[in-house]
Amino acid sequence: MASGLEAVGIAASFIELAKVGIELSRLVNQVVEARSYIKALIQEIKLGASVLELLGGVFKQEAKDQICSAGAIEAANNIATAYRKVFDELKLAVNKYSITNDGSTKTTFRAIATWPVREVRINALLASLERSKSNANIMLQVITLARISRAQ
Repeated sequence: MASGLEAVGIAASFIELAKVGIELSRLVNQVVEARSYIKALIQEIKLGASVLELLGGVFKQEAKDQICSAGAIEAANNIATAYRKVFDELKLAVNKYSITNDGSTKTTFRAIATWPVREVRINALLASLERSKSNANIMLQVITLARISRAQ
């Protein structure tokens, strides 16, 4: 027959194992959620690139029309620099964990497994990307208003 002390030791072992199991389930949940988050990250980057493409087209036309002030040109350069910095940092944070085959990106197991560690940094970069995108949108609106004013 087991002593009361042995029973307490076994109970403590089971309680400790339960804690480990709960922590493991949290980690697995984060890993599962990482795949959808990484896909959303890719879409956010594509959206930012589309805004940059629009802004590039506007400034290509600007070279002909010369509507913008020197301050607007400087602000646009600052926006481009901010985007470049965020894109470069995101590329470093994500690229080494993805495999590119025929232009497509496959999320590796390592990328998913290390996601909980990298999530905080990537969220900060996404916030910077969002600010840059907002600034680019404001720049587009200012240029549009300048063109409207000039046409009138």
